Amino acid sequence: TKTAFQVLKQQLISAPVLALPDFQQRFIIETDASDRGIGAILQQQGHPIAFMSKALSPRYQGLSTYEKEYLAIVVAVDQWRPYLQHAEFDILTDQKSLTHLEEQRLTTPWQQKAFTKLLGLRYRIRYKKGVENTGADALSRSNTQDTLFTVSSCQPAWLEDVISSYNNNTMRHGCWNNCQYAMIPKVASLFSKEFFDSEAESGWEGVHKSNKKLYQPSTTALWEVIQGSR
Repeated sequence: TKTAFQVLKQQLISAPVLALPDFQQRFIIETDASDRGIGAILQQQGHPIAFMSKALSPRYQGLSTYEKEYLAIVVAVDQWRPYLQHAEFDILTDQKSLTHLEEQRLTTPWQQKAFTKLLGLRYRIRYKKGVENTGADALSRSNTQDTLFTVSSCQPAWLEDVISSYNNNTMRHGCWNNCQYAMIPKVASLFSKEFFDSEAESGWEGVHKSNKKLYQPSTTALWEVIQGSR
């Protein structure tokens, strides 16, 4: 049972379950609140991008259920604003009354001030039944924040292939340890499409500049892949 739990935890913090953001796809935030905390998940197409879990201070523990759920939305949106400010996104909550937030009369200074954090953003608040909102609900009840911080990281699969190729290469104990250049083993699959065909601000700077950054024994393999990809 303990082994199964560790395997499940590792799957949650690894690709393809935990994904990198795709700004061509719509972002979705699931939020929830409990008596002592709030939780949220930023996701796309069913894959989590990031997790949030925060304990409520005594000041906020005295809020009504409506206000705690409202707070969960505001805090989550504010934390992930860089992902959300350029396109429309969805917010899922199990507090049905919040689906009409923009039409409601905000009666307290706190509610009015919190609403300013949503201004200028394009979003839809949709209802999700509490029994289905299990991910955000679990995060709102968690007390182990240090563990949650480790969850919010993702390493691309191609980078794991590169690291694995180093460990299996006979040259890794030789000149590779002392060389200041990037090491790309002679494995054509590692020269990913992203490396060659990405835009100018990404890793590929053209044939001549990139060639100078490579360890020379890999140059032949690089040219073979370049010629085959064009």
